[in-house]
Parts: sequence; structure tokens; C-alpha cells
Amino acid sequence: NVYLSILKRLKSRGTTRRSLYEKYLKDRPKGYSYCSFCLYLRREREVKIPVGRIEHISGDQMYVDFAGDKLLLSDEKTGDKIPVKLFAAILPCNWITYYEAVPSQKKEYLIQACENAFHYFGGVPNAIVPDNLKSAVTKPGGIEPVINDDFTAFADHYRSVVFPARAHKSKDEALVENAVRLLYREVYSKMTGLKFNDLEALNIEIMKHTDALNSRKMYNRGYSRRERFLEVEKDRHGLKSIIITSQLPVESWYDAIGDPTAADAILDRIVHTAHKIELTGDSVRKINAKKK
Repeated sequence: NVYLSILKRLKSRGTTRRSLYEKYLKDRPKGYSYCSFCLYLRREREVKIPVGRIEHISGDQMYVDFAGDKLLLSDEKTGDKIPVKLFAAILPCNWITYYEAVPSQKKEYLIQACENAFHYFGGVPNAIVPDNLKSAVTKPGGIEPVINDDFTAFADHYRSVVFPARAHKSKDEALVENAVRLLYREVYSKMTGLKFNDLEALNIEIMKHTDALNSRKMYNRGYSRRERFLEVEKDRHGLKSIIITSQLPVESWYDAIGDPTAADAILDRIVHTAHKIELTGDSVRKINAKKK
């Protein structure tokens, strides 16, 4: 079957439908048009290569990974270039993403980035799904991979679990790998010509592009990642709670947030369904000061 043969060649790195069509026309000058060629190719794929669709549950998993390429900070005094890694997290039910620059892939930075992702998403998933990172997985593969003790303790603290992707099974990480590709397109490409002296400034810029990506309408869909997130996750189906502390009274949050749309969404998802504990009296700092 000529189309099955073409499908096999399409798996090769750098091979495109257009290049295969041009070769097809050399062998068959009176062959199909490019549009018909792609149509028959797609039909052959549907018949010969069945694809299972995974239905992701709201609040069930958070996929995490690091981008392969690094960004560079510039030392303000010496001008030396300091490489940093880019962390990516995605909720597969609604595709909302979170990106953050960290000094390295060490476990303490992985844990901190995951915790920051929890705060960004406003809750804790049932499971964290890392690629087989050394900072997360001590011994990958097998039926029961060995998880790093500190990462396990972090997950236990938030009543979550660590469920690593299967080793050498790229489809397990397809979602987060797509998030990394978006990271290259939406963040890396915007950093050309920009100079950052510290992680804080870099992450402010990264967050600007992350919010823009999550707020933009997705291709061939009438909604954005953020809109789907608010629609699907706002009732917290399966998404665990997170503790939020503030010295600012809750009734002042709306004005402090500033953006009415964001304020309504945040207050609706956090405040109105929360258990609130208000502390009164002097602070411990003031009490201790009086004792001295």
C-alpha cells in the first residue's frame, strides 16, 4: 500500500507531507492533487493507525518538565552570562500552562517551582507527573519507580502523589512536551535582545508572556486556556484546597486586585467557597517586643 509506506516515512525527522507529495508526483505525474493526497493519507492513518483518546479529569494531574535549552542572565558587575533552566507545568484537562525560570534542575528548585505552579493554578492536583528527572525520580522504569524522598515528602505535605511518566514512552509526556514547544515559541522567541540581571526580572517577563498565552483564543477553538480553566476548574472538581494567608482583610481584596474581571474570577473561586479564619489581637512580633 503506497499510503501506508508514506505514513511510515512521515515518521522520519524533518520529513513533511509536502516533501513526500513532491516525490509521489515524480513517480506518478498524473497523481492526485496535494489536497486529495493529504485526504487519502489521513484516511489511511485512521484505518491503519488507530489512536486512543485520553479523557483527562479536572484537577487530576499536573504534568511537569524542564525545557532543554537555557536562557541567560547577565551578571550586573562582571557581565558574565549565567545559564538558567525553564520549568513548565500544564493541567491536561484545560491545557493552561505555567512557566518559571529557576537556577537549575536541582530538587529544591523543582519543588519550589511546583509549589509556585500550585499557587498559579489556585489548587493542588491529585498527582504530579514528572518526566524521569533525577531531581524527582531516583530510579526510573519498572512497575514501581523510586521517587526522591524530598519530592515525595513535598507531595505528601499537599496530599498529592508523584506518578512519573513511563521511561521511554514519549506519548506519556506529549502534553508537557507540547507546553515546552509553546515555551520556545511564546517565551524564548520574545527574549531576543532583552537583558536580565536577576531571576525576578526574568520571571516577571516570562509571566507576562505566560498570561498572554493562556488568555489568547486557541486555534480552531472559540475559547482560551484561561476561559476553559475557569469553566472547568472553578468548581474544584477533584482539585485539592490550598491555604492562603493575607494581612490584607478579605473585604479589601477586590480593590487591591484592581482588574474587575480578574477580581470577580478570583473571589468567586477562592473566597466564596473558603473556610475563613480571622485572627485578632496583637501580632506575635508586637507581643515579643513588649516582653523585651
